[in-house]
Amino acid sequence: MVFKSRFYKLSPSDLQRLGFQPFETLHTKTVGNFVMKFLIHRGWMRNFYLLISVACITGCILWFQNKSLHFVKAKPIVWIFLGMVLFFVWIPVHEALHVLAYRLAGARYVRLEAHWRQGYFLALAPGFVADASSFLFIAFLPFFIISLAHLVLILCIKAEWVSLFWISFLLHTLGCVGDFAVADLFIRNRNWEVVTFDEPTGITYFLKREKIGRGKEKNFKSNSFITKLTSLLKIPQLGSL
Repeated sequence: MVFKSRFYKLSPSDLQRLGFQPFETLHTKTVGNFVMKFLIHRGWMRNFYLLISVACITGCILWFQNKSLHFVKAKPIVWIFLGMVLFFVWIPVHEALHVLAYRLAGARYVRLEAHWRQGYFLALAPGFVADASSFLFIAFLPFFIISLAHLVLILCIKAEWVSLFWISFLLHTLGCVGDFAVADLFIRNRNWEVVTFDEPTGITYFLKREKIGRGKEKNFKSNSFITKLTSLLKIPQLGSL
């Protein structure tokens, strides 16, 4: 399959033997700092995200300022509230699409986490090794499908309901900042071969190595004997770094 990870049959302990070295870690409790670093860093991924966000904000403002909308009887604050309700309805759909993308990429087990105090939700696939193409597919599938759904609804539904979907579209776009932030790591390191995996503890590791040809690895398979041997000898594994 096009979006299946090249390394989906491997375990994280195999990566160091293949020449991958960790360069970034992300803990579920530090997502806010990670996102802020993404927004401060200058790059085309950040600029693309800001452009989409500004376009959504502009669309909302122009829609609500349209004086011809006499049919919109409710006050803007009512539409904002209803749009927020619809946004929360989209959240399980968004996460379900992440799960679907993980499964299509080769992950056997995916779990969902809700961090209510920090205000974010995420999907994790402990032990699954994703390469750049599969992870970008995982990260952006919900954004593109739900954004397309909003645009279709805005263009096709009755005008009195458009305000509702503009607000929901804006909130969902802003809520996807975490997906863009993680994808930016792959884009900024595109001259390297980058992989990532999650640990059951909630830590996500990002590793990279110099790019090499596919042919040099076509016969590689995860060696469970070596993995067991290193654990018996108590050799530190990548996850314990």
